[in-house]
Amino acid sequence: MNRALSRWLLICALAVMVVGGLGYGARTSHAAPATWYVQIYSTPDWTGAASEDPAVAGVIDYTWADGVAPTIGAASSVNTDGFSIRFTGSDTFATAGVYQFTLAGDERPQLIIDGITYISTSDWASDALSSVSKNVPLTAGSHTIVVQMKDTAGNATIQLTYPSGPLPPTNTPVPPTNTTIPPTLTPTPGAVYVPSTNAWYAEFFNNLDMSGTAAYAGYYPASGLNLSWGQGSPNAAVQVDNFSARFTRTINIPADMPAGTYKFYARADDAFRFYINNNAGADYLLFDFWGYKRDQMFTADFPLSNGSYTFRFEYQELSSDASLFLTWSPPNAQSPVLNPDGSGSGATATKAPGAATSTAVPGGPTSTVVPTGTSGTVNVAILNFRASPSLSAQILQKLSSGFTYGIQGKTPDSTWLYINVNGTLGWVMAQYLTITGDLNVVPTIPYESAGISPTATPSPIPAIELPQTDVQGLTLANLYIRSDPLRRAPTVGLIPWNTTIQVYGKDAGHSWYLIAYNGVVGWSYAPLIRLTQGAFNDLPYLDGSVPVYAPVPTQGIIAQAFGNMRIRSGPGLTYTTISRAQWGTRVEVLGISANRQWLKIRHGDVVGWSSAPWYRIVQGSLSDVPTVAQ
Repeated sequence: MNRALSRWLLICALAVMVVGGLGYGARTSHAAPATWYVQIYSTPDWTGAASEDPAVAGVIDYTWADGVAPTIGAASSVNTDGFSIRFTGSDTFATAGVYQFTLAGDERPQLIIDGITYISTSDWASDALSSVSKNVPLTAGSHTIVVQMKDTAGNATIQLTYPSGPLPPTNTPVPPTNTTIPPTLTPTPGAVYVPSTNAWYAEFFNNLDMSGTAAYAGYYPASGLNLSWGQGSPNAAVQVDNFSARFTRTINIPADMPAGTYKFYARADDAFRFYINNNAGADYLLFDFWGYKRDQMFTADFPLSNGSYTFRFEYQELSSDASLFLTWSPPNAQSPVLNPDGSGSGATATKAPGAATSTAVPGGPTSTVVPTGTSGTVNVAILNFRASPSLSAQILQKLSSGFTYGIQGKTPDSTWLYINVNGTLGWVMAQYLTITGDLNVVPTIPYESAGISPTATPSPIPAIELPQTDVQGLTLANLYIRSDPLRRAPTVGLIPWNTTIQVYGKDAGHSWYLIAYNGVVGWSYAPLIRLTQGAFNDLPYLDGSVPVYAPVPTQGIIAQAFGNMRIRSGPGLTYTTISRAQWGTRVEVLGISANRQWLKIRHGDVVGWSSAPWYRIVQGSLSDVPTVAQ
């Protein structure tokens, strides 16, 4: 920045700090790592060789005047401008809760905790000297803190402060979670999803602040939220723009989910905020993007101990497309309730847009439709509604996610379903409907009766030797069987909805099961198969991967992964992947690379390297880990 302007801004900002009491100088409540590992680079982007000091004591509070090269401990730079600095430390927090971190500096410094960027370059209004505060939920124990700053011209300042204890919880009242639909808001006509006691209860308002009486209300299944209405709305009673919604759900720990620290993922188009309430009056705000558009994924960690919690997701639709998403990764290294990329089964809505009417079925035994009591809810953003059961058939209209329709018939292989859309009968692919009721009682309509030749049955993949397992599952939709555990792999079969199948194994990503059905062996999508006999951990890995589970280490320095991590043969991205560590896995730390970016770890019988910023030290101290090259 301009050096004269930089001096003036620095003088003004320091005056404001002193007169206004920003608190940068108050250290009495300040907690900090015992030592910082400091790296000073002669480039403005943390590249190239660095001057290092692994044991700089004290808080981060430095200012270098224009023309002065930075020196921190034994680390220094020959540059007076065009340098960058990275501070890395490990601090232990005695109490779980939400801590407020304040970062001050110029040229947009960054704060990274346990590999998650909480203050990024986009959080600053300009390169001028200023400060940004962020609330960070932390579990009790050790956490890795990284501060990065750069200087291209003029003075350079960097300061970090945070309290020794968590913030007191807010006390925003939370409306009680109902377990029955209020009579005046019951979605009718059509089949209504019958919720469990911990389903999502949704209220939609024709305003942006959830005020007044809800225009529409209903229940969504007890899962994450993955809703998309395109340029429409959840229901005809809700306007397509400028509406708001509130989703609430009660979670009981450990009855519904195990205790531990969860990682939450959320996004929305347009605005949203998400609270967790401990049902004792304490509200914790994890995400706050209210009143403006931020259609990108955000993450936050939050500890859930035994007891009852209320999840509350609030949403605003301003204009154009409307969608929202919420999922979480459990603490036991299992797959998230919904995949963070939004794939897998999503939550579905409950409103049926029209009642069944008497309409002729092409080629059917009768000229009228008898209601079957079975319905399907669209579980994709847009679904083609066709005149016959074929991908080349005429598209009658496009159906939106969340709408429910009565099912009048099915093809013999249950690949296509014959549904009623506001009095018009036509066909949709069965895999894109979530079924309510019994699909087995729905009449079968031969392909030939609809003027279509049936799809040829694919040949099964060659037989492979299957392990002896006592695990069975029930399909929650019509599922493809694929040759490999990939969504783009060739289809080798189809399993009808509500079918019991034998499960033989799983893949490294925990997204696919190896199953057998009608003589066909292949892979099917795991989130749509509910295990009814045996346990997930009884299944071996049959995709050629090294098992990601191993005995939890108890000796030495232990770190926990908070990403699905690759373990490589050496300390760098060019080295071969030799194994994986799932989110939440604990490993023994054997060493650290010279640039502090790679940990040498032991995971079960595998020894290799993994990216250091994605691990949190949970036993011992990183300062006791030796620096090693191989």
